Amino acid sequence: MPIDGYSDALSAMLSANAREATDAHAATLPARAQAGPARRASDTGHRPAATGGLAYAIRYIVAGTQRRAAMRQEKAETRLADSMHRFIDQWSRRQIDGLSQRDGAGLLQAVCQDAMSGGIELEQPAMVAVLQRCLDAIKDPEPLSQLYNDLAGSTPRTRALADLQTDKLRHTANRFLDTLEQVLAHTLAARIGTPLFGRLFKTNDCTPEAARQVRDTLEQLHGIGLWLSSPARSAAQVLGGMLDILTDKELGKLAAQAWPELSVHDEFYGAYPDEVDAALAFSAVCSGDALMTWREALRLQLDNRKRVAAVQAARTIEWRAGGQRVGEAMQALYHRLDSAASELTGFLPNSSLLRARIRTEALTLVMNRLPDSWRSAGLRVLLPRQLSSFRTSLDARPDMPALKEASITAAVAAVQADMLGRDRRAVEEALARLHESIATQDRPVALTHLAALGHALWELRRTLAAFNTAMPDELETSVRHAARAMRTLLHGDGRDPDARILRGMSDAELGRLRAASRTLSSFGTLVDKAALTSAIDARREIPPRARDSMHRLIRTLMRADADIQQVCSQLRDVADVLFRLSQRLAAMGEDVSADTNSALAQDMVWPAIESLARGDDATASNRMGAALARVGLTAPPLREPIEALADWSTAQPEEQRKRQDACTSTLMLAWYVERNLRAAIPTVFPGAQAEGRGDIRRPDTPAIPEETHAAALRAAIAGQFGVDWDAANQLAKPCIGYALHCTLERYLTAPPTGDVLLSRPVQLHASDGEPSWFVVCERFARGMLDQPGMALGVEGIGPHGHAIYSPGFPATLDKDARLAAMGRTMHALRELAGAAMPALTRWMHRGIPEGFVAALASSTDTYVLRLPDGLQARGPTSAPNATEFLVRREADGQYSIAASLTWSEVRNLPLIAADSAMPSGTIALDPSRSRITAAFDMGADAQGVVFGLRRAVDIRYTLTPLQ
Repeated sequence: MPIDGYSDALSAMLSANAREATDAHAATLPARAQAGPARRASDTGHRPAATGGLAYAIRYIVAGTQRRAAMRQEKAETRLADSMHRFIDQWSRRQIDGLSQRDGAGLLQAVCQDAMSGGIELEQPAMVAVLQRCLDAIKDPEPLSQLYNDLAGSTPRTRALADLQTDKLRHTANRFLDTLEQVLAHTLAARIGTPLFGRLFKTNDCTPEAARQVRDTLEQLHGIGLWLSSPARSAAQVLGGMLDILTDKELGKLAAQAWPELSVHDEFYGAYPDEVDAALAFSAVCSGDALMTWREALRLQLDNRKRVAAVQAARTIEWRAGGQRVGEAMQALYHRLDSAASELTGFLPNSSLLRARIRTEALTLVMNRLPDSWRSAGLRVLLPRQLSSFRTSLDARPDMPALKEASITAAVAAVQADMLGRDRRAVEEALARLHESIATQDRPVALTHLAALGHALWELRRTLAAFNTAMPDELETSVRHAARAMRTLLHGDGRDPDARILRGMSDAELGRLRAASRTLSSFGTLVDKAALTSAIDARREIPPRARDSMHRLIRTLMRADADIQQVCSQLRDVADVLFRLSQRLAAMGEDVSADTNSALAQDMVWPAIESLARGDDATASNRMGAALARVGLTAPPLREPIEALADWSTAQPEEQRKRQDACTSTLMLAWYVERNLRAAIPTVFPGAQAEGRGDIRRPDTPAIPEETHAAALRAAIAGQFGVDWDAANQLAKPCIGYALHCTLERYLTAPPTGDVLLSRPVQLHASDGEPSWFVVCERFARGMLDQPGMALGVEGIGPHGHAIYSPGFPATLDKDARLAAMGRTMHALRELAGAAMPALTRWMHRGIPEGFVAALASSTDTYVLRLPDGLQARGPTSAPNATEFLVRREADGQYSIAASLTWSEVRNLPLIAADSAMPSGTIALDPSRSRITAAFDMGADAQGVVFGLRRAVDIRYTLTPLQ
């Protein structure tokens, strides 16, 4: 509605100002916010084609029922558009052309008659669309502003035209003029106000000068809103409609600018005082009716977009019964709404209070659609600080419409209480387990429970901090008492210094002590922090013996007769060493990443190459070119099968991906070694030039065909890394599929039956010659004591904190030598496992390798051995030559039984057809160069009962056809 001071001349001045702003700030406007026509989707809609004439009659006759109705609608809209255009154009120039009220009434009568299509009025959306096209055709805003002022004025001449219509047309005339007034207001707001957005987008600081610029712009927008407002349309609604054309990100930038004090304040970490002061000063300069109106306009627009985001987020979720499913869906929904809130705040770099409020209001809209049980299940999966932020935002908006429909606050309070109770119970349970292990003086298990207590305490502290709640005094006292008891267990009589105590701990014990110390340090000192750091640092270095594998690889690369299988075999040995080092770092609490593993490989490769350069061996220098060429035997680089394996892995369920972690990590480490060799050799030996592949045997050997090299590389990668790499199609997958793994696990960990359950007492002598009796599994005794072919080793930290190690013995030992070796090993096993020893022996006998062979034969997922010439063979069908077991006690008191099966001097294998996996004869192999090994770890509980495989089966092989 017009207000005092907003005359026709002033509206014209605003229009002129808008044109200037458009020219000055066109580059700063959003792409869809440019002044002029075609601002909305409706503007680009179909414009009815010209009607009438013979062609139209013919099209109408041949058209179907629906098409005829559409043609009639188009014809009616075309006539209406023509009459509307004549009315707007001629009536807006009435003073120039001297049109009388009767002339105007006639023009309006034509509009009303055309709006009555066959006696039925056109629908409102159709009338609005036609009017919008008519107004867009008028480029000069001056007549539009005059027409609007006349329609909205206190003595409107245009409104009087409706009174001159007949009774039949008067309702349609008033309806048309109301619609014209609304569309005019919308059109003028877009043309005059939208260019001002450019000025706001150009202001990015909170300086006083920027605040004054924003204030001046908001006052102009406020004036436009007041001018175009009406009793049914507030100034904020006028400005809110102008914001329709902005993207979420553009709208978010304006919202962050309008609420600077909320934008600089992080919902979790607060804000810097100088930033808060600048934001408050900015708001103070801009304060007034203009800012209030602008904020209300933004709030209206944000509310609309929050509702859209909430509906879209809710529709993407397939709700299923069960708390876990609902919880997972709610977590995904929360992150989706948080992302939408981030966009609606202009992607601010911090998690601002403004973003939190928008996210909370959208989440509340979603939660009102959920049953009470689902609502609680969804809230429980949120992090404590997320739930706290949600509640804080709810408390800040008690007027939120969504809160009036359902008591969300009550649900949040109940879940908050559940979270606090859950985390406290976790601490109390960890305390109970810790006291039990301290009472039995079992240091490794006690340290495991100590780490669990530290983690539970960290979770509780996080929850307490999120909800601004203090820890109960009695719980704090209990934790202090447990810390003192643990220190007493670690130090014993107190005579040994911390450094000596830490040297006797395993890697896992150091890692658990390190993890617990971070949280429990405020409750008492467990060990000296510097001593713990020093003990961990001392184990970060690569041991000298571990570097031997790297030197063997380099020597293999320098050999004139080395082939691709030998290179990959040595490369796998180095990767295994690096994998164990990486696991050691992880056990000690290090954050092991790809960069960590890459640094390990660099530290392994470069010193080895540099040591050769420092020596006087001229042969080494001369052979570096050949060594570089043999690194190229893995060409294309191992990075390609790694990328292909990653593609395969992403398409698999999570459980299957986890089974392949060791396989993927080993191949990745091998690539790091290869990459460092390619860099180190030419750097340290500048004269080394890679020779061709023909140099892999003798200088006069002809070049290897590409297809032959691809087959040999595929066989080498499959045989050493367990990955089937199809270079031609860039596909890679594990050689042992999930189905085969499950079959192997089922066979290898089947419950013992028959003679496995029988016991036999045996007498063996310790290293000091003293005899001792043991109760073992009958089948264990037959396999380990009565004949060669099997071996046993023991290692770990015993219950009382002593390192126990028995390295095992050759599987070929027989008779007295075997009994003597077994006596030493069984004494170590009893010291390590105690009462669990008889149960552990039920999983170490010849039935284990027999079960492995049976599983390979029975699985529907055929395991294929690849030969260098491209042929494929089945796995071994006979028992291995040697079976070695290694029993380890883990830090949590459970056990691992590592089994290694070796088929040495393999003479032949059954071939299979590549297309059908059916038997296809046999192939003779060179026994001196053909070997197969299979390794896997069985996990057993503290009582010695096996519960499954800890690590996927790893099969390595080198097969060389007999020439």
